[in-house]
Amino acid sequence: MPSKRVLIVLFLLARFAIGNVAQAESAVPAEAKSAFAAGDYGKAIEILNRVGISQPRDATVKYLLARCYFENEQYDRAIPAAEAAVALDGNNSAYHELLGRGFGEKADRSGWMSALSLAKRARAEFETAVRLDPRNFSAMQALIEFDCSAPGIAGGGEDKARRKFRNSAC
Repeated sequence: MPSKRVLIVLFLLARFAIGNVAQAESAVPAEAKSAFAAGDYGKAIEILNRVGISQPRDATVKYLLARCYFENEQYDRAIPAAEAAVALDGNNSAYHELLGRGFGEKADRSGWMSALSLAKRARAEFETAVRLDPRNFSAMQALIEFDCSAPGIAGGGEDKARRKFRNSAC
């Protein structure tokens, strides 16, 4: 029987290999990445929608599609794409952060009742993003800004922001 140390090394190598395979399986074509980088979100959306049909379980495709819609200020489309990315990979901090940002932007453009519900969802996504990756400073900043600007009824409050800042890894 192999030693415990050998088993641990084999386990770690297997996890590393599986992680690399999962990343390699992403079907995001270079053309979509280039269009996104150039700010041609319409072209990137067109490509990603085609890829999404053949690769419906690729979280990276859904996330990049959500980012394109977000950059185009199409929040009603960004949110479902980000929700799909989160559903496929719920442990990705960036996916939760983008979903929170989508909810936040939509809340800013909604009526009072809808805005309240969307704001609470935004805060929950920011909290999840920070919990999943405490070094995601963009998500931490989004959470602190939310707490500084949102009323207590929506889950905000400067006291929460002060606690987050005090407890952050800054």
